[in-house]
Amino acid sequence: MVVHFYSMRWKIESYFKVLKSGCNIEKCRLADGDRLKKYIALFSIIAWRIYWMTFINRINPEQSCESALTENEWKTLDCYFNKNAKSTTDPPSINQAIVWLARLGGFLARKNDGDPGPTYLWRGWSRLQDMAMMRELVIQ
Repeated sequence: MVVHFYSMRWKIESYFKVLKSGCNIEKCRLADGDRLKKYIALFSIIAWRIYWMTFINRINPEQSCESALTENEWKTLDCYFNKNAKSTTDPPSINQAIVWLARLGGFLARKNDGDPGPTYLWRGWSRLQDMAMMRELVIQ
């Protein structure tokens, strides 16, 4: 049982790396304890989602990206990377969506680069949220 718990240590470390480095949770300077709790709760959810997308991509890369991204998010990625005003009707695989998301965050996606990590996903996630919000405003 102890060995099993210890084997989970790397996953926990990766999650907290996303929370601390990607979300910059330690740079928050809120003076009020209640505000700080809300801030940490919000960014814990975001960090978990990014960590989960990284994990699901490594387990089942051919799965549809609809399990991790909203329709507006994946259509925004599709429009941006395919240079179309309208996206395709079929959602891409989680692997393709993750690569696109990481490319937004600076990942080069060269032949031997391997899978993108959570740092690139965090950077891309920040950009995607702004792009998706703008796409939603334009479509309405």
